[in-house]
Amino acid sequence: MHETILIADVDAEVRGILRDALERAGYVTVEAADGNEALTALRTMQFDLLITDIAMPERDGLEMMEALRHERNSPKVIAMSGAWEGVCFPAATKLGAQALLPKPCKNRALLDTVRAVLDSNSAVPA
Repeated sequence: MHETILIADVDAEVRGILRDALERAGYVTVEAADGNEALTALRTMQFDLLITDIAMPERDGLEMMEALRHERNSPKVIAMSGAWEGVCFPAATKLGAQALLPKPCKNRALLDTVRAVLDSNSAVPA
């Protein structure tokens, strides 16, 4: 398993927790501190999965998912949020997120969700 995952979250501690859990499970990770950094990484590297916080400066997760809808070879997406799930999660689903996770989440839930999304045959809608 050498799937590559981009972790986009404004909180360095959250990125580190996600990175550690994912790398222990055998995934390769890259981190981005905001939506603009994430989009730059997505346009220069190929990723199997994007895990993005919805609330970020510069470009939030929803804006980033909207931009990805127009890109070829977009990764699958898991959206995360610590607040506003009732508003943000339905919007994230509409924009193509294959899964949604509340913040914080347990490592087992994270790893199970990542595996399920990566194993699914669905692609991000264009």
